[in-house]
Amino acid sequence: MQDFARSGAVAGYSIRFERCPKVKSRRQGFTLIETAIATGILVIAAAAIATLFVNSLRLGIENREKTNANAVLVNKLEELRMAPPPSGDYSDVVVLPDGTSLLREWRVTGTAQRDITIIVYSGRHVELIRTATTRSMSW
Repeated sequence: MQDFARSGAVAGYSIRFERCPKVKSRRQGFTLIETAIATGILVIAAAAIATLFVNSLRLGIENREKTNANAVLVNKLEELRMAPPPSGDYSDVVVLPDGTSLLREWRVTGTAQRDITIIVYSGRHVELIRTATTRSMSW
């Protein structure tokens, strides 16, 4: 047995140990299908991220409009508290420092008890905020 391990021969036969020739691997890189699938996944992910970004910007603009509308509404409510006008329908346009214009409409009804409704619209005439309150003349 020891002779076999050293010489590589068994009962008159010689055994030659040769290296197998290298077999070319089929996987030398990415195939066209793999590349197309990876590109498709990346495009879908990029589109999803872009959609989130656009929605975030839109919501930010809407929230800023609503915040401005709320400030304009509270301002008018305080004006009416200081000097309540006679019953009727009124409106005005408020131009904010950033150039945005908001339309305010308010209605005052009643004599002893005043019902006041204030509506603020955006420049696109979309209602942003509305409030209704009932106040006595002794505000």
